[in-house]
Amino acid sequence: IYGAFMLLMEVVLIIFIDLIRIGPPGTSPAVNRYLTYFFLHIAIALLCLIILLLTALKFRHRDSRVLPWEKGLPGLFVSLILSLLAGIALMDVVGTGRTEVFISSMLIASILTIIGFPWNAILLSLPYGVFILGQDFLNLEPAVRLSLGVNGSVIYLACIAISTFSYGDYYINLLKNIQLREANDKLSHLATHDPLTGLPNRRYFEEQLQRELALVERSGKKGYLLLLDVDHFKRINDRYGHDTGDLVLSAIGETLRNSTRDIDLIARWGGEEFILYLPALTDSSGRTAAERLRLRFEENPLSSPVGTIPLTVSIGVSPVTPENGDNFDRVFKAADRALYLAKERGRNRVEEA
Repeated sequence: IYGAFMLLMEVVLIIFIDLIRIGPPGTSPAVNRYLTYFFLHIAIALLCLIILLLTALKFRHRDSRVLPWEKGLPGLFVSLILSLLAGIALMDVVGTGRTEVFISSMLIASILTIIGFPWNAILLSLPYGVFILGQDFLNLEPAVRLSLGVNGSVIYLACIAISTFSYGDYYINLLKNIQLREANDKLSHLATHDPLTGLPNRRYFEEQLQRELALVERSGKKGYLLLLDVDHFKRINDRYGHDTGDLVLSAIGETLRNSTRDIDLIARWGGEEFILYLPALTDSSGRTAAERLRLRFEENPLSSPVGTIPLTVSIGVSPVTPENGDNFDRVFKAADRALYLAKERGRNRVEEA
């Protein structure tokens, strides 16, 4: 914001003031002063342009790591711009006896640059030094120098105070907003997801499924409900302990995430049971997808701290059609019966209602 604001101001000054006033060098002291103004404004505009280009480049690669030298770069550019403005202010003192440029530029910078103490004091020290020490090169009356020194010091200290308080308010409010947003996100996630597997929970699945079932009725496209149960999970808990059992459930959740499409719904239904809804499938693809899931578990035993644990699952499949899509209980009971049948017939298999 500061770079864009200053660039716009400098372009206006260059076009509508400097280019009108400058003439051949050496024509008069006033012309020489305006020529100096022109080059200083050009330098400030170039610095602002560099700030904007670097900012745009950083936004384009916003996930890249911030290097240590990059953290101080914006403050350095602002300090250089203010130093050039301090030089212009000194020239104004000689030409007009006014210091509004230095005062206004320092105040704007202290408000727009969100930097805390002591970095704000360091940032403002360079233009302050230019304004105070630059008077040595000017033929000023001692009383004028004293007045400029007092005014410049007051503005310098006032700008540090303004910047510090602005930074404090900004930082505190920002921190509160971040903490509030993180707390809300965490509560929302806990309300809709299973903390062990990271999968959506039963409540969230049912809410999302209602939308999908309504879509089945409108579009006529078929879907499939899959109910998956980990075979002999109690034996795993009894033999290896509940920590390993939790590891198994977490690994199953991860496998399900990696084995399904973005449009599919997955959830931990309860205990060692998981539920999936696969929309927009053909007549035989529901069972095929379930068989592919079953094979993936069978062919990839889990590596754990207690050793390699073979995993198999039983899956019950129920088609979801426009005829039964308006009744979730009916579809679920059909998948549950199919799952029961798969376990009755020896487990590690897929059965379709």
